[in-house]
Amino acid sequence: MEETHEGDCGVNERSLVEIRRAAEQLATACSKRFEYQTQYAAALRLYQVLEYISSKAGVEDVFSSLLAEVQRLHINVSCRIAQRHPELYKIRADVGALRRSIKTKMSALGIALDAPSPGAKSPGFPPAWPAEEAWPDDLATLRGRCTEFRERGPRHLCPHLCYYREYEPARRLHSLRMRCANAGLEHRYAARPGAFPEEPAVCNLICPVADEAEEC
Repeated sequence: MEETHEGDCGVNERSLVEIRRAAEQLATACSKRFEYQTQYAAALRLYQVLEYISSKAGVEDVFSSLLAEVQRLHINVSCRIAQRHPELYKIRADVGALRRSIKTKMSALGIALDAPSPGAKSPGFPPAWPAEEAWPDDLATLRGRCTEFRERGPRHLCPHLCYYREYEPARRLHSLRMRCANAGLEHRYAARPGAFPEEPAVCNLICPVADEAEEC
């Protein structure tokens, strides 16, 4: 085994073993759903192993994979925060700081930040919506145009924006509930058929100080 000399920050055999072990630990952590703190700790550990390397030889793919995982983790944590998990704000801040550090180190080593991670494949998006087609006036027509929707339902990404149009009303309603809760307001539902074609009910806000209902 190659000896590590003082001041030698290159990639030697001992460093490669540590990098490989840390990368395996990160892969294991990323396979556990919602274990964001564990995933962050594993990503930080791998970065700490890579931090003092002065040459990009043999570690470009490792850096690219690490950056991809940290970016994915940052997105996942951000989505969970939006779903009423405010305790994740600190983790998101830590992950964001780690991502910046990784990018700084990659730039210093001359590693392209936009390099795809090993094994990454193009999503193969379908062609954009033809400009000559008129935009549909209702969701039924939109759903009829999308083959993916007919085969798989709304949970997919496409130029027709099926997922967005299906779930955006619910997302906005959830956001309104969160804002009401944070403002100390109670909420209840009042059916008003026909108010919104795609939503059977609207939310009425009731201020705890006054009995008058403020319709939103």
